Amino acid sequence: MALTQYHIPGEAIMWAQLPWSQFQLSDTLKIRIRLRRGQAPSNSVTLFTINATSIQGEPRPGYNIEMRRDHRNLKVEPESVPTMFVQEVTANDLNNGYLTAYDWFESNPIVIDKGKNFEFNIIWSGNADLFIDKIMVYNTAYEVLYVDKTTTMGDVAADLTSRYPAGEIESDPYFQSFYFDEPFQLSAHFRGKLQDTISMIYSGNQNFEINSAVGGAPKHLLDFDNKYARPEKTSPIYKKYLLYNMYPIDKNTTTSTSSIQHRLDLFCNYNNVGDSLGDPYDSQRYKYVGLLNAKLAAQEAKIPFVMTLGVHSEQYLKNTGNGISIIDGDHSRRPPTKDEIFAMGNLALAYGAKGFMYYMIPTRTGTPIDTNVVWNTYGLFDEDGNPFDLENGSGLVQDPSAKQIPNGRFYAVKEFIQSTKLIEKTLLGLDWLSTRNWATYPSSNEWIKDVITCNPAVSFSDDPVSERYVEIGFLKKKILPPEK
Repeated sequence: MALTQYHIPGEAIMWAQLPWSQFQLSDTLKIRIRLRRGQAPSNSVTLFTINATSIQGEPRPGYNIEMRRDHRNLKVEPESVPTMFVQEVTANDLNNGYLTAYDWFESNPIVIDKGKNFEFNIIWSGNADLFIDKIMVYNTAYEVLYVDKTTTMGDVAADLTSRYPAGEIESDPYFQSFYFDEPFQLSAHFRGKLQDTISMIYSGNQNFEINSAVGGAPKHLLDFDNKYARPEKTSPIYKKYLLYNMYPIDKNTTTSTSSIQHRLDLFCNYNNVGDSLGDPYDSQRYKYVGLLNAKLAAQEAKIPFVMTLGVHSEQYLKNTGNGISIIDGDHSRRPPTKDEIFAMGNLALAYGAKGFMYYMIPTRTGTPIDTNVVWNTYGLFDEDGNPFDLENGSGLVQDPSAKQIPNGRFYAVKEFIQSTKLIEKTLLGLDWLSTRNWATYPSSNEWIKDVITCNPAVSFSDDPVSERYVEIGFLKKKILPPEK
């Protein structure tokens, strides 16, 4: 909303009520208002007043059952109740920066009662123009997680240079990015400031950047970071590559053709966004995610597409009387076979991938205390003499300080990478056009057809009569301008 002197002084700019169900415990809230102000006749005059209270019971007259202002009957004004919190904000409370740009203003702490509705309003005084476009309410948990007023960007810069000396890192050909794993969107502004800091400390190497996995919604998160996580002071370095991560081999994936077929279908075209009308990503192009739309998002942003392959296992362990056992969990995942690692990697190449990352490299395990459950991940390295074996239930807990050795999945990844070396000089210079399914299929929704996999426990295919199938990526050579 944008509000000026045409609003009647003394009336509420905003009147909101949040239901008691959001406040199961006594809590401390703050109201954040993104605003810009006009010039006040005096710095001591009140620009607006924040009133807040917490009340018991059903919605008051003027509100509907969802605790919102009843717009079907605007003539019914909400009942006024005594306020427990009043904060008058003067021109002196807002620095002169608010005269030329929007900035966030934060209220004083507001203590609310357990199980009561929280209500607040903002009253404009009429002493200066006031423009408000965003308002948010958060509790102290937000501040604990995201607001650290004791640490400055100077402190962050000092810590970075201590850990990663500029001269050494800038000359290291293997050091490319600082990495966030699917960062919270609330961290976007900080990541932009961090990019500024990194660009200034390591100015000798412009490849250094803050990058992160985009998770299951690559287009959405790429757009979000493009808007909110851009640096402010340095040149607008935006992500140099899109890092997409999706792991199709889950706990329910068997080694049968039909099971692998289904999971690789999802790998290419994975519906994880929803079908709500009006969603800007609910279109034929962006309704689905997966390899296809991760590549389309990277292509639209004019950056390379890099794929994170799932080469790991995830298991939940429970301790019952000092006996460790595997139990089912939401993120349980069996380790992929060598053939499955190759299938995922080659499919990514068919969709124009220019590089790979792997999850997880180290095995990361913990021992649950009695009656407790822990979530462990098993990567490309295992403890020497205690390798992870899902079939036999061994190597479930490992010592990270012990000698680590490569396991079978490590050698599968190494062999896959070696296979790409034969074509990388050509492949990296090609532009992706499309990917085509050459199999005959009854529905356009089928992306993979007649996949053959091998059960590692037997020496033959589970479906020997099926024809082998290849999904082909169409790529073209870049046309360079003629040399002068």
